[in-house]
Amino acid sequence: MVAPLPRPSPTRRFLRVRELPIAVRVQAVATWPAMRVLSFLEWRLCEALWGVSVHNREVLDIVADRPVLFVANHLSVIDSWMIGSALAHHWLREFRWLPWQLADKRNYFDTTLKSAFFWTHMCLAMDRQADTAQKWATMEQCAALLRSGRRMLVFPEGTRSRTGLLAPKLKPGAAAVAKTVPGCVVLPVYHRGIEEILPVGTSWPRFGVPVDVWWGRPLEADDVTEEALVVAMHAELARLEDVALRHRGRKLAIVEDSR
Repeated sequence: MVAPLPRPSPTRRFLRVRELPIAVRVQAVATWPAMRVLSFLEWRLCEALWGVSVHNREVLDIVADRPVLFVANHLSVIDSWMIGSALAHHWLREFRWLPWQLADKRNYFDTTLKSAFFWTHMCLAMDRQADTAQKWATMEQCAALLRSGRRMLVFPEGTRSRTGLLAPKLKPGAAAVAKTVPGCVVLPVYHRGIEEILPVGTSWPRFGVPVDVWWGRPLEADDVTEEALVVAMHAELARLEDVALRHRGRKLAIVEDSR
C-alpha cells in the first residue's frame, strides 16, 4: 500500500464555505441538496445502462488530504457522468469528492433551461471568447474551490475528440489553476467506451456498452513549472490511453470469442 501524500503545511487545510467567492458560495449552498439526489440517481443509471469498471482506484486514497484537480480526456457530453460514477465510492462518504466542472458558456449556458441544469450540476461557465481578465476571474473561482477542499474536473483538450484519441496538445488553463493552489495535485483520469455510447454528432445513446475508467499517477503542481506540468499531464494521459486501448482490445476479443 502506497503511503498517502503529505498534507499541505497550513494549520487549517481548506477554506471554509463562507470564504468562497460570493457567486460560487451561493451556487455551492443552493445546489448541494439537489446534487446529493441527482448524482446518486445518475450513478445508478450509468451502472444499470452501461456499467463502469474502475482501475487504480487506490490512487484516490493517496491524494485524499490534498487539493485535487482531475484532468481527463474528452469524448462525449456525458464524460462527467462516467467520471462521477467512478468516484461514487468516495463522494457517497464525503460529498466534496464529487467534482465541480468548467463548461463552455456558449454551448451549455445559452438557454435558461440549460443554464439551470448545468448550474445545478456544479458547472462554472467559461466563455472562451471573453477577455483575459474574465477568463482569469473564472479560473480564480476554480482555484478557490480547490482551496476549499472540493475537487475540480477539467478537460484540457478544450473540446471533444473527433477521432476518439487524445489530442496532440493540451490547453494550459488547468495547469495555470493548479499552480495557484499551494499543495495542489493534478490527477489524470482516462476513460474509454463513451465514444461508442454517444459520439460527437449523435443525440441518442447506445445502451449496453461497458465503460472503463483509469486513474493515473498524481502530479505535484508545486514541483514543476506550468509548461512542464502541461507536458507531464499529456504524457500521463497518453500512457493511460495506451493501457486503455490494449485493455479494451483484449476485452473486445474476449467478447467476440464468447459469441
